Amino acid sequence: MTTLTWLVIGIAGVAVAAALYWFNKETGADVDGDGDVDLKDLTLAAKKTKVGVKKTVKETKQRAKRVKEELADVTVAVKEAAKQSKDVVAAAKGKKRTGPKKLK
Repeated sequence: MTTLTWLVIGIAGVAVAAALYWFNKETGADVDGDGDVDLKDLTLAAKKTKVGVKKTVKETKQRAKRVKEELADVTVAVKEAAKQSKDVVAAAKGKKRTGPKKLK
């Protein structure tokens, strides 16, 4: 092989190594920052993930509780609106107002 071929192969090898190094740094595979990816990195990543999952579960439970509260409020409002709609139908038929008096 010629020198040019070896030069191209060498440059390609350096480019691949640089890409792998950059990928490991950007994705956080090297959690402890010692320059290699090993069992310690896996353990630390698992701990971080476990903490993240606990926070997410807690937040999801809080959101579900708030949604439940809001649905209860909406249910009450819909029931009240259904009662009020009966008054609208009665008014359309020409019946007198049965609700509270209007404020002036």
